[in-house]
Amino acid sequence: MSRSDTTKENNASPPKVATRFLRWYCRSELLDEVEGDLYELFQRRVEEKGLWKAKVLYSLNVLTFLHPDYIQRRRYYPTNHMAMLKNYFTIAWRNLLKQKAYSTLNIIGLCLGITCVLLIAMHLNNELSYESSFPKHERIYRVSYQEWAKSAPPMAQYLEEFYPEIQQTARFYYIYPKILRYEEFQSEEAHGYMADSTVFSMFDFKLIQGDPQQTFVAPHSIVITESMAKKFFGDENPVGKALDNDGTEFHITGVMEDLPDNTHLKINFLVSMATFYKEIPENWTSSHGWMATYTYALFNDQTDVEKARARLPELLVDYYEGWGTPEEILANQGWMFMPLDDIHLHSKLVQEMGPNSDITYIYIFAAIGIFILLVASINFINIFTTQSLKRMKEVGIRRAIGAKKNQLLWQFLGEAFMVTLIASVLAVFLFKLALPFYNQLAGKQIVASQAFSVDNLLIIVSIILTVSLLSGLYPAFFVSGFSPLKALAGAKKPRSSTGILRKSLLVFQFVVAVFMLVSTLVVYQQMRYFHDKKLGFDKDQIVAISLFGDLKQKFVENGEALKTELIQSLDIASIGMASNLPGDGLSVESVVPDGVPEDQEVPSVRVLRVDENYLSTLQIELKEGRNFSQQFNDSASFIINETAAKLLNIDNPVGSYVTNQTRDLHGPIVGVIKDYHFSSLHNPMEPLVLEYNPYWNNFLLVKLQGGNIPEALSGLEANIQKMVPNYLFNYQFLDDRINLLYQDEAKMSTLFKFFALFAIMIACLGLFGLSAHASEVRTKEVAIRKAIGATISQVVQLLSKEFIVLVVIGNLIAWPLAWWAMNQWLDNFTYHIPIHWGVFAVASTLSVLVALLTVSYHAIKTALANPVDSLRNE
Repeated sequence: MSRSDTTKENNASPPKVATRFLRWYCRSELLDEVEGDLYELFQRRVEEKGLWKAKVLYSLNVLTFLHPDYIQRRRYYPTNHMAMLKNYFTIAWRNLLKQKAYSTLNIIGLCLGITCVLLIAMHLNNELSYESSFPKHERIYRVSYQEWAKSAPPMAQYLEEFYPEIQQTARFYYIYPKILRYEEFQSEEAHGYMADSTVFSMFDFKLIQGDPQQTFVAPHSIVITESMAKKFFGDENPVGKALDNDGTEFHITGVMEDLPDNTHLKINFLVSMATFYKEIPENWTSSHGWMATYTYALFNDQTDVEKARARLPELLVDYYEGWGTPEEILANQGWMFMPLDDIHLHSKLVQEMGPNSDITYIYIFAAIGIFILLVASINFINIFTTQSLKRMKEVGIRRAIGAKKNQLLWQFLGEAFMVTLIASVLAVFLFKLALPFYNQLAGKQIVASQAFSVDNLLIIVSIILTVSLLSGLYPAFFVSGFSPLKALAGAKKPRSSTGILRKSLLVFQFVVAVFMLVSTLVVYQQMRYFHDKKLGFDKDQIVAISLFGDLKQKFVENGEALKTELIQSLDIASIGMASNLPGDGLSVESVVPDGVPEDQEVPSVRVLRVDENYLSTLQIELKEGRNFSQQFNDSASFIINETAAKLLNIDNPVGSYVTNQTRDLHGPIVGVIKDYHFSSLHNPMEPLVLEYNPYWNNFLLVKLQGGNIPEALSGLEANIQKMVPNYLFNYQFLDDRINLLYQDEAKMSTLFKFFALFAIMIACLGLFGLSAHASEVRTKEVAIRKAIGATISQVVQLLSKEFIVLVVIGNLIAWPLAWWAMNQWLDNFTYHIPIHWGVFAVASTLSVLVALLTVSYHAIKTALANPVDSLRNE
């Protein structure tokens, strides 16, 4: 019997309201397919019960179980795959629109999380790509000696002659910043090196102008970068022109492309190695012990490196022939081949070409990215599962009318993918907007277009798929696992295992947020420690002015008169001179006390050249003896620090004689100064010898006094210009120079603040969504409590207490983790702060306050609601 016949015969039909409701809820014209006695049963069930909505669902459930063959004849899900996918996305879109507030929270949380991960991914990609722009980078190795990044000049030739595995070698010799002039324009240029001509073929430097074969033949030949050429010559062809440096002309023989940012080779210009052999004494250039050049070797194949390492002892015995027995030579030598690719992240040797990064920071930022991704995904899981409780009846109906578990699984995974895709699109735009700001914070030069290279697009797609799986997999299994009978019976109770999981995930979010808060505070305190620690000298209001050319000659010949003139005419306390500034890599030389046996090894010391006013200008305390003075013949005199006195094992240093074997200089020790931190606080205190040598001084140190610093600088520049017309007044404040020693830590501190803020924001979005759900679920309870006399503050406390407890638990878990991690980081510094309990107190207070503010909105809103309306709606 057909449905229509049965309907006519019994003259009965289901209530129109119930029919419309069922069609709306199921999105299916199920009633048109129900036959005979099943339809009558359905009709009776609807007509008998007053609460027709619940009973329609119940009746549908009964119908399905009474007539299982129906499932095979008519499935709710279409069999056509394209139609199925369309159906998935249609339902997903409707649910997004239906739950606008929660959808917005999900999308914003994921958007912020993905943006952070994209920024971190591009940062790490940049760090890990160092040297990859050089085609032969995998076969290039730097030859280093023990803790030194440099090696002796003759080493390159020995390597080529000894190893058939080495195709060629190339050397760089650092040139201190030079003042270069072309006609009326002058500029101080750093990052200059004397180099072998082989650097062009080894590193594939691209010459825009000039002949690679003829570029470095003659002394004083110079190749400049494209940006330097534009600065000095504009659009003119610079080849054939000359740059002047204190009367020495450097003839431009080529222009090379600027090197990319992701290389440890920071080069503005290169001078021919022929200049090195012309300007530097032969006994230095041929010395096997003078670590002066950065030496690189290009191997025929990567596998040849291990062969070369195996034969290294044989090379060293030949290289240091006459320095002792083979056993003695090998006992004191620590040469190594370091891969070019490892220098940026793994090398912390003395006198690197520039400050390198650290692989530790790669691990730290990778962990931050993973944690933020997890926090954002947990937000989605919590909010999605919370909202899925409202869809249990929907899922029950779908299961009852034939939907398989895997179909529901794919549907909800599709919903997760749709939300993630929307968030990802927004994150790409936010990433583009945030990138310039991030570059400024991190000191990077990442271009937005780089994010859309093939490799980076794969990273972005991987992030989207990972977030979709992390965010959607559990909710999908959770929803698809609903039993049809239990689902149709109603929502799960709040205190179910699902609720426990949501709370656990919320605790994890605040573990991450508090961990980052504590870490940020510790890094900040360590940076304050660097800034505030007494270094043993005065660094405030001291201006370091570059000395060169005629001004340097004037101060060498008549320094006291010029200093007196400047002090009398300006608000200046003192003026001194030095070869290097605090923080510079000082020369390491062999200083030996008289009477030490020749076969006794004496450790090397750091040597600094200064004048008689250096100590008074920096206010370095003289422990015993006297300062340098023009009243004495101090051209071969020394002052040592306390550490040097202990290392040289001199009982009565003042009056003792020592020999600087590196410079063949013999003279007395006239004073001992207290130790001061002339290098970074990363390093322990080292032995230091001050040598009186005004001619070798490269900086004028001017101690300003008074409050008007700009006026003092203007007056100082005017007076120096009067002494030497057209002098390039180039200066820097000493405290700024010292702060540069900790720029990596400063960047890390700033980025920690940035990502900690994002982690807290994302965690609070999830907390906001959960508190909204909790308030909604407990509306009836709150109404009853208010009806029997509960105050608003009591209701707010009731609704907030549970979440605050979870935040406190997160704090208790995060504390030991943060304490351990930060202690590991602080161990990288010789001088560092202890971790104080106040850090944890501040982080906890901030996290609890932020959580309380987040939860309070819904708690107060629920508490202020009229209990009569709440009970009527329930």
